[in-house]
Amino acid sequence: MAMPSLRSRSRLARGHVRTLRYRAVDESLGRHATHRCSASGTAATGLVALDRSGYHNTHQKHCSKGLPVVRKSVPLLTLVLIFLIAGPLLSHDFWLIPHASRVAPGSDLVIDGQTSSEFPTSVSAVTPDRVARARVITSRGERHIEQLQVVGNSLRLSDRPTQVGQALVEITIHPRTIPESPESFRRYLELEGAPEALERYEREGLLPTDSITRRYAKYAKTVVEVGEDGPRAFNTVVGHPLEFVPLTDPASAARDELLRFQLLFLGSPLATARGHASVAASAASDGAYAETTFETDANGEFAIEVTGSGLWNVRALHIVPAPAHSGADWDVHWATLVWWTAR
Repeated sequence: MAMPSLRSRSRLARGHVRTLRYRAVDESLGRHATHRCSASGTAATGLVALDRSGYHNTHQKHCSKGLPVVRKSVPLLTLVLIFLIAGPLLSHDFWLIPHASRVAPGSDLVIDGQTSSEFPTSVSAVTPDRVARARVITSRGERHIEQLQVVGNSLRLSDRPTQVGQALVEITIHPRTIPESPESFRRYLELEGAPEALERYEREGLLPTDSITRRYAKYAKTVVEVGEDGPRAFNTVVGHPLEFVPLTDPASAARDELLRFQLLFLGSPLATARGHASVAASAASDGAYAETTFETDANGEFAIEVTGSGLWNVRALHIVPAPAHSGADWDVHWATLVWWTAR
């Protein structure tokens, strides 16, 4: 089946929705600014059962490029109320950003966990105590990453692979829950770019009419090369509740080629899911370009066109009612995948 070619489009993704939202907030504070800010997300159907198996994976998103500098005199209570109302609505993605696309066997593999709405930057660090699992997976097996520390606004993962071949690095973070009103939950769906979920659940009569508990979970993967050539690992399924699986090797992609992916939810293809992709010039870039959107087909598959070299990412969220008696009413899953394209 021919996969659609998705070219660069204007960046009307979640990051720019957040920009518009915070313009309004800043104007209420007396300043017209365009920074981004966020403070939460949600988690996963089947998360409780998965937790018992070690698959509870979550990432929290925090506020991005700082609070606005208030130029008007605004009462402290007003500020507190604004951020108490706006904060729970907003979320950031979580990415694993490798410092290099390739490392030599026996040398340090360094990866930063980045929390932001602007790939590949970070505005706050997930702390090591929130990490449920971090692994390096190769065609020969897997090992846990033990070296985790906060460096600035990043969660730094360090490992020293010794065997030549492709490595898949994954991290899962403990879930968190947020109490929420029906109005703020509807607003959350709108702001996080999930209008189709809002429309569907409203049509099915599933939207809450009373206070709810929203649970969020986040899962991140990245692909790196150890030495030259060697066995491939890019299409390994690691078991995240929401997971991107490359169907073609990202390391082999050249400019103007199509890379194919499959999006899985609880191990099964997720059809008609929407997400975003973009590329940054380097891991130190302050933003990305070539923003594009995708929608999965009936088999959960989609393709993106490699429009340039650099650090690429795909990202998506999936919002579903939580299982009964699971401790939450709604689950929101966030998933990202990052890779280098050098040609």
